[in-house]
Amino acid sequence: MARSTAAHKYSPFLTLLRGFSAGRGCVDFGALKVLSKAKQVLTLKNRGKYEIVYSFKLEAADTNIPDLASHFTVHPQKGMLASSGDSMHIHLLFHPKREMSIEDKAILQCQVIDPSISEGDEIAAVIPIRVSGKAVFSKYSISPASLINFGVVLKGTRKTHTFTLENKGVLAFKFHICRVPPKPSAHQLQSVQSCMSEDTRTNAVLAKKSKCLLQQDAGPVVATRFTLGMFTVYPGFGSIPPGDRQTVTIECRAATLGKCKEHLSIDIQGRNPTDNPLGIPYTLFAESCFPAFVVDDIESIFEEHRICGNKKLYQSLQTVQDKGVFITDENRFIFTNVVVGHQAEARFKIRNVNKVPCDVVLSVKPISTEHKNDIKGIFKVDPLRMCVPSRSHAFATVTFTPLKAKNYRCTFEASLDIQASPAATKAQSLTFSITGAGNLPQVTVLRLVLRDEKGNPLLLFKKLLLGDSEELPLVICNSGIVPVQVRS
Repeated sequence: MARSTAAHKYSPFLTLLRGFSAGRGCVDFGALKVLSKAKQVLTLKNRGKYEIVYSFKLEAADTNIPDLASHFTVHPQKGMLASSGDSMHIHLLFHPKREMSIEDKAILQCQVIDPSISEGDEIAAVIPIRVSGKAVFSKYSISPASLINFGVVLKGTRKTHTFTLENKGVLAFKFHICRVPPKPSAHQLQSVQSCMSEDTRTNAVLAKKSKCLLQQDAGPVVATRFTLGMFTVYPGFGSIPPGDRQTVTIECRAATLGKCKEHLSIDIQGRNPTDNPLGIPYTLFAESCFPAFVVDDIESIFEEHRICGNKKLYQSLQTVQDKGVFITDENRFIFTNVVVGHQAEARFKIRNVNKVPCDVVLSVKPISTEHKNDIKGIFKVDPLRMCVPSRSHAFATVTFTPLKAKNYRCTFEASLDIQASPAATKAQSLTFSITGAGNLPQVTVLRLVLRDEKGNPLLLFKKLLLGDSEELPLVICNSGIVPVQVRS
């Protein structure tokens, strides 16, 4: 009964200068990031006639947060108020060290003590103060998660990809992207790992350690746009509101041949310090290739034909089955055994062993401008242009149709299309000469000595009796190079 009378007697009056949640009667800190700070100011005013002592105490109050004192600070925590309207500003500081949520809980109690009572520490009144507050880490997602692979890029061209940073939390956060700093020393890594084994002070200490390691020796420069090897990244920093997203563009300019692999470090403010304390790793990869096709593999190019080192060897091995032969010493392809008016065909393999397609232009040209009309309609190539896929091949077909019994000659050329392949600094080409002769069937009579007045071979039979017979030999020879069919 005495305590109730004392509480009525002193009747301290508590007001809030700011941070008061209207209609709820509580101190509302709202949402803030772990390891940040928020402050509210209360005013404790004594409207009674007697001097009083106040003392603030933190209680768990069904919050399941046993260590409230490490997250809240009251200053001054204890003091004295004189009578006749004396007041005191009380600073309530919220400095969470881990994620938590307090929703309208009476975790703070103001105890009123009467100093005139002999005991000196008798609590005359207890005024509960309800508090709300939420501490969170920055929540994010990155898509694609950790790698952008441009694959094969044609040298001299550009290719663009993007990745998205999304804010999945309730607070805005800042981000910045930079080159991965040099690998930390063993001592630095051990220092960070030792912090990870702590519990209460882990986040605070680890956040400072990781921030220090990111800056030490590396000196990352926050830039709107920066370049690493083949890659240009933008924007390099920014702020993302809750529920929003930011698209980061990666531009690959394949200026040099070869592979390029770069590592980025993405720092998101306010994330859990145990989440990649040295920065969220992100990898960029590309391979720059030059368009080209095989021009020096004779066995592959002329795989459908006989290949001879020199013409003498070819002549000694020549057979009527040959349709064409390539003489390596002369860099010349010969159409063989082609009859006048008939068409012969030869295929040459165009092989692309690179990782990018190549465009090839094909042509047959006269040896000189003076002989331009000599090959018109004689030599033809098909197709005139081809695109050979990566790691594949195609065939160029040349036809030879001699109209007369004479020798014909042209130059075959397969060259890289520079306009279709802007990376080409010069035209790569496969060039060799092609020759062929028009042939007519030729038959020679070998075993006939007699000839008529005009010089034609003559078979002279003796006079025979009726019913007798005589045989005379007629030996003929194919003196040409094409097969001959003889009819009597």
